[in-house]
Amino acid sequence: MLRIYSVALEVCRDASRIAKQIEKHDSSLANQLRRCASSIPLNIGEGSGSFGGNRKLRYHSALGSSSEVLACYDTAEAMGYVDPIGSEARRRVDHVIGTLVNVLRLRR
Repeated sequence: MLRIYSVALEVCRDASRIAKQIEKHDSSLANQLRRCASSIPLNIGEGSGSFGGNRKLRYHSALGSSSEVLACYDTAEAMGYVDPIGSEARRRVDHVIGTLVNVLRLRR
């Protein structure tokens, strides 16, 4: 299992808290945030139990979901549903993204 898994779970905790605030204004966006946030550790876990191309596909999915979490945060802020998301929550997502980019040997 990638060491980043525990950080991915923290991202889920952050997203859950933020989704509760968003839900007061937009249940669809809140649901989208919950789905993409939960997808991160699920795909990391599945990738860790896979080999070759399947492993890379799961890690790519986790990477995409991580970027989607940030997009949900940005959208919620832009729509005025939440105050600016704290830097720690964003830092955790950035940490997951950076690790997955390194694992996948992608350029940023």
